[in-house]
Amino acid sequence: MDQIDKSTSLWSDALRRLCRNRLALFGAVFLLLILLLSAFAPWLTPYEYFEQDLVLGAIGPCREHWFGTDTLGRDLFTRVSYGGRISLLVGACATSVSLTIGVLWGTISGYSGGHVDRVMMRVVDIMYALPFTIFVILLMVCFDDVEVRWIDPQLFTLLLLFVAIGAVEWLTMARIVRGQVLTLKQQAFIEAAVTLGLSRRRIILRHLVPNVLGPIIVYTTLTIPSVMLLEAFLSFLGLGVQPPMSSWGLLINEGADAMEEYPWMLIFPGLFLSAALFSLNFLGDGLRDALDPKSAREQ
Repeated sequence: MDQIDKSTSLWSDALRRLCRNRLALFGAVFLLLILLLSAFAPWLTPYEYFEQDLVLGAIGPCREHWFGTDTLGRDLFTRVSYGGRISLLVGACATSVSLTIGVLWGTISGYSGGHVDRVMMRVVDIMYALPFTIFVILLMVCFDDVEVRWIDPQLFTLLLLFVAIGAVEWLTMARIVRGQVLTLKQQAFIEAAVTLGLSRRRIILRHLVPNVLGPIIVYTTLTIPSVMLLEAFLSFLGLGVQPPMSSWGLLINEGADAMEEYPWMLIFPGLFLSAALFSLNFLGDGLRDALDPKSAREQ
């Protein structure tokens, strides 16, 4: 009797296919290195991100300062390492907020159909008509005046960034998910689940959402870069990360003002931001291919 192959789960098959994608592995490894660099920044550099040396001023890359220093004499390698914490944290947390809202809104709208679908999508259309950046700025300004004694002001600013950006970045995700759900709910397995009497909540969470993971992951990798760029814009306007804290976007804005005299102030933060965005795209494409059911049948 032929030996029966052991059954494997969707996730184990997806992981195996992902490991075959070299670009996706490169993106994952590089992102891991950036995370480790940011997490262990205090042990990798002898300087503090706020430490100034006005006498030293701005100098180019050297043995003591690998990435050089800025106009205030602060070590740029240290500020890039600490800045990665803020940029990646804002990108991940704000995207998580928009992902949660968008997926639930789009799934409920697409599966419910009828008047519920029309009302929910008209809300999306109305919010699309609003200028996103101005809406985020209004949220930041309104909540920034609230005094919170039990939390650090800088941490409260970061929390506002997460909520404000996430609250306006979910609209496209909702439309993408709704379109996928409209197709999926006509499939036989959804009709079978309805016939078996499964609850609407279980059908949505156990059958619909797992089957739209591919588009969700792909758009998530596009949302994180846009969130990081929006954070940079808000920081430039004075509504985001405030000095002496740093993020890659804030460092790029500072470097752009001094790029003619001190080009390294723009080059190094720009390289890290660009490399992180490329890695996210490579990893997202690899995850999309790994989770694609059609790709699984071809293996």
